[in-house]
Amino acid sequence: MPIIGRLPNPGTITGVFQSAYGSNPYVGEYTIVPSAHESQRLNTHDKYMKQDVIVTIIPTYETSNDCGTTFIIGD
Repeated sequence: MPIIGRLPNPGTITGVFQSAYGSNPYVGEYTIVPSAHESQRLNTHDKYMKQDVIVTIIPTYETSNDCGTTFIIGD
């Protein structure tokens, strides 16, 4: 929504424009694989992010053994 008003003294406007975009970029991984053994932190507080974070599905594995099949969730 535009702001409409009048300048008290029309002429040249001077000032400093500071944008959040690019001023404090996030530097790190954007794709995260969940872990069953440790938590993970993305240091994104007060950072500009260029794309969405993708959290992949939890890895699962199956292995056959003498008793049948073992289903493993996570790494």
